[in-house]
Amino acid sequence: MNLLRFLADHDSQVEAVTLRGPPDTRLLDEVEDPAMVTCEVKPGPMVRLVDVPAAVTALDYPDRTNAASAAFVLSVSDPLAEWNDRTFRIAVADGRATCEPTDADPDAEVGVSTLSQLFVGYHSVADAETLGDLELRDSTARETLEAMFPPTDVFLREGF
Repeated sequence: MNLLRFLADHDSQVEAVTLRGPPDTRLLDEVEDPAMVTCEVKPGPMVRLVDVPAAVTALDYPDRTNAASAAFVLSVSDPLAEWNDRTFRIAVADGRATCEPTDADPDAEVGVSTLSQLFVGYHSVADAETLGDLELRDSTARETLEAMFPPTDVFLREGF
C-alpha cells in the first residue's frame, strides 16, 4: 500500500501503474478515493489439453478418490486433434491414473475445452455441467472426476 501512496505522491512522474492479480483482488477497497482509480478486469491466458492421456497420467492424485480401483469411461470431443477425439478408460489407483483408448460405452462425455477447465481446477464438476458441456451418465464417473479435479483458484501470471 505504501508503494502506491509513494507513486501517487509522485504523480507528475508516474502516468500509470498496472497491477496484475487474481480477479478477487480488492484494490478499490484499499484506496482512499476509489473514483481516482481505473480498475479493469481482462481475460487471462487460456488452457487446452493437447494430449489427454499424457495430461491425465502426469498428475498425482490424492487419496480423495476413496477407491482402490475407481474407473470410468470418458468420451472426449476435440475437433482440432483427432488423437484426443475419442473415448478413454480412466482408472485411478494409489494416487496414479491410467488413460487408455477404448471402444466401451462412455459413462461421461465432454469437450476438450471443458475438460481442460476441469483439469486445472477452474471449474468444479457441477460448474462444468452447468456452464460447459460435461454430461455425466454414471455416479462413479461424477465422484471420480470430483476427486481427481477439485476446483481451485487459478491465476496464471506467465505469458506464453
